[in-house]
Amino acid sequence: MLFVCMLHTNHTKAQNKSVADSLWKILNYSTSPKERFLSNLNLARYYAIYNLDSLKIVLENASVISNQIQDNTQKPLLLSFWGYYYTRIRDFDNAILYYEKCLNVVDSSKHQKMIPQILSNLGSVYLDKQIHDKSLYYYQKALKLFSQNKENNTAIVLKNIATLYDKQENRNYAIEYYQKAILEAQRFKDKNLEAICLKDLGSVYNDMGKIETAFLYIEKSLKIFIEINNIREIASCYLHFAHIYNNKNDLQNALNYYQKALDLGEKIGVNNASCVPLQGISNIYLKQNNLPKAEEYSLKAFDIAKKNKLPLDMKEACRTLYLIKKRQNQNAEALQYFEDFKNISDTLLNKEKIQKIAQLETNFQVSQKQNEINILNLNKTLLEKDNQLQKIENERQKNAKLALQKQAEADRLSALARQEKDKRKQDSLFTLAQRTQLEADNLKIKEKQLETETKNKTLEILKEKQAKELQQNINYLIFGILFLLIIAIYLVFQNMRKERKAKKMIEQQKDKIAIQAQNLEEVNQWKDKIFGIIAHDLRSPLAGFQSVGRQISTYLKKNNLEKIEKIGNVVEQNAKKVSGILDNLLHWAMLQTQGIRLFPTKILLYDFTQNFIKDIENINVQNLIPKDFIIETDEIALSVILRNIINNAQKYTPNDGNIWIEIKNQKQSNNENNKEEKKTSQICISISNTGEGISPEKLKNLFTQKVQSQQGLQGQEGTGIGLMLCQSFAEKMNGRIIAESILGQKTTFNILLPHICEY
Repeated sequence: MLFVCMLHTNHTKAQNKSVADSLWKILNYSTSPKERFLSNLNLARYYAIYNLDSLKIVLENASVISNQIQDNTQKPLLLSFWGYYYTRIRDFDNAILYYEKCLNVVDSSKHQKMIPQILSNLGSVYLDKQIHDKSLYYYQKALKLFSQNKENNTAIVLKNIATLYDKQENRNYAIEYYQKAILEAQRFKDKNLEAICLKDLGSVYNDMGKIETAFLYIEKSLKIFIEINNIREIASCYLHFAHIYNNKNDLQNALNYYQKALDLGEKIGVNNASCVPLQGISNIYLKQNNLPKAEEYSLKAFDIAKKNKLPLDMKEACRTLYLIKKRQNQNAEALQYFEDFKNISDTLLNKEKIQKIAQLETNFQVSQKQNEINILNLNKTLLEKDNQLQKIENERQKNAKLALQKQAEADRLSALARQEKDKRKQDSLFTLAQRTQLEADNLKIKEKQLETETKNKTLEILKEKQAKELQQNINYLIFGILFLLIIAIYLVFQNMRKERKAKKMIEQQKDKIAIQAQNLEEVNQWKDKIFGIIAHDLRSPLAGFQSVGRQISTYLKKNNLEKIEKIGNVVEQNAKKVSGILDNLLHWAMLQTQGIRLFPTKILLYDFTQNFIKDIENINVQNLIPKDFIIETDEIALSVILRNIINNAQKYTPNDGNIWIEIKNQKQSNNENNKEEKKTSQICISISNTGEGISPEKLKNLFTQKVQSQQGLQGQEGTGIGLMLCQSFAEKMNGRIIAESILGQKTTFNILLPHICEY
């Protein structure tokens, strides 16, 4: 929305970078304050486009130097840059403050041509603040001045007015002003602005549901943008096309245009320009139920939005991720994204409502100040009228006094005339008496007129005072109502916040209870399954113990030591089997109740591993771990992992098959000086075996409760909790286990653990 005339340039970014580097050299070597001041202003032109943080720094430098040199000729330019900076960071109050300061000083400087541009900028700021009446007021003032100067900025203001009407959903006026802006842009041969107006006009028609007309205008704008190579706006056109196709449910075309917009956004290197196309692609994949792809693109959008502090984009990404996780039945993560979505929504809503309350307070204060000014003006007018009335009264009293004096003089002259014997003197005295009487009568008439005027003025002042008192009472009533309205809105707002917070807490509790209930149900089902499997698996070896005593007694009587030895071997195998099952059950129970603690100790890994492979027969086992390799971790946890995985390898390896145990991707260093490095590095204990392998479907659920244990090649059975237990221990040790398999060839378990564990 904001257009700053001083930012226009035909140079590329690379050329501007070269200019910026030259200006920094001047700043570093120049001793002239004025030269440094101008260099900072020129740098501001560059950073205003490319880097707001650097823009703030050079403006602060310029402000300090400006106060030192006391040169006001460039001050309007500096103030306008500050206004631009605060607009870009959406601090609209400070933006208005600096633009108004600029207007105050620009009249007495050589930058008077800036006035219409600053007025236009103020219009844009008020538009962003959604104060449309003030925005339109400043735009119209700017439009009038631009029209008088016959400048091409007229088209920009017309476009901004069209945007204002579009935001008010006054589509007809929006279309009218966009068309005027297009004609003005064509008259001044401003192709970029013409294309922008065509694109925005297409957007208006799209909002009106006139899709074909919208497509036509956006297509026209795209051709112009391609002609002038405006990549950013080309990407914007692609986004418009994507939205149109998405609304028409033409998902493939929508996906293609979102991808084109994303590619261009990445090409121009503006990360926050990628949020919308990334989120659009994610929503398309969500509609197609391609959840992994939808999650991938939505996570990218969320990361960029978070990095660039874009709450609206973060909110949209959280909403999509919530829907994805919900479909994936990952309830805990879905709940977390839903909470993030609600928190961001509440924050935005709170900001909006706080702004509205602040605007009401501002309007109230402005109205109050205006009424105070009106009352002062009225008091001043009444005072002037009181002074006029006093003057009239003084003049009336003066005339009354003169009239009495003239009347007395006329009476005296008449008396003298009657006493005079000389006819000629008598006539002269009578004439003089008549003239004096006439003057006295005129003064009496004037005195009556002044008296009437005094009465009228007094009545007028009295009426105005009554009107003033009435207006004051009305103002007090209005102020009281406005004040009560603000308090009421604030209380309603607070009450709504409390209600929303309470509802949110209830919803969260419901979701948590639902998740806990589901988890509890799963645990109970798993517990029932575990005990069922264990009961089945223990029955066979325990049954073998029942007749052992009788068999041994029989064979002793017969002195058949060979049979007794065989029975001993069977007993030992069954005892080991029972011990393994009970160990797994015990460790599983301890993990479920958080009753297990890990204590790292130094382990010579080769010797430790040998304990689990020394009794394996009919299979070629190769322990390729270096004999001096040391790992520092919990001995019990590692033994559970190695025992279960090696037992599994033995179960599914055919006779004369192979098992390999080795360390992968690990620097062979046991130097104590490398301890810090080892804390951050991982080792990979790889256990591979030849055999049938594992299918991709089973591989996917290998470490979950969904896996079903199956018999080994020699009929061995298992509980099905061994691998899940191994993964739980690995995660508790800050590691993980990754299984890989090639059907018909081999299976590999990679145990990733920290070289030195700290718990």
